Amino acid sequence: MHLLFDGKLAPVIFRIGFLEMDCRTVADFFAEWERGIQKSRGVGVERREISGSLEQVLRALAPLTSMERRRYIFVPTGGSWTAFFDNGHQGSDPESVISHMAMHLGCRGVKVVAIPDTRDGEHTDARGRFGTIELQVYGPEKTHFLNYMRTIQLSNQGDRWVFTETGTPFPFEDANQYKVRRVRERFSFELLNRYANALGLQPFDESFYLPSPHSSAVLFEKIGPANPRMEEYSFEDARRLFT
Repeated sequence: MHLLFDGKLAPVIFRIGFLEMDCRTVADFFAEWERGIQKSRGVGVERREISGSLEQVLRALAPLTSMERRRYIFVPTGGSWTAFFDNGHQGSDPESVISHMAMHLGCRGVKVVAIPDTRDGEHTDARGRFGTIELQVYGPEKTHFLNYMRTIQLSNQGDRWVFTETGTPFPFEDANQYKVRRVRERFSFELLNRYANALGLQPFDESFYLPSPHSSAVLFEKIGPANPRMEEYSFEDARRLFT
């Protein structure tokens, strides 16, 4: 797997969300939505633009937090998509955000998951992480389940590898691959990347993000009361939890 920055910013980059909409429109919607949610808690939501390289932009998510996410960032790309990350200490969790916003903005959304499998055994004291490769596509209309258009996932469940797919396949998919005998070979990082490219995404290519020197990302931060059990982590500390 050739992850963003070769995994240096793991676990934040393990899961990436995308919306097929310009960054400013996405950020404006999120600001109104999130402020409405947090108002009842007495929590404010501060918005500011962040410039610099993609690594500098993503490091603005620190400190990473447990129990609740306190920072969210939207990043323009060289295509028609806006990327999404948050500061969860176990990695971004774009699913509910991207699904909801795709429905209300009337666009497609995508979640890309690429978690390398480094587990060294099945015992409870085994080190490493269970791997997952996943593509999830959301639409602007209700489907068989909420607004999920297509899901393809391969994951290590500890005692076995599990492959699942739901929704209508895209024309660019290699359906024969899903029938190979060895479950672990039915979906791969290379296939995930190829499918993402077909959708107009280059999620693992740093140059895809912040396409011009004048591009800025938009960072949102909760200001005010936090979950009393919340803990903070640096990128380095969070990454060590997965090794």
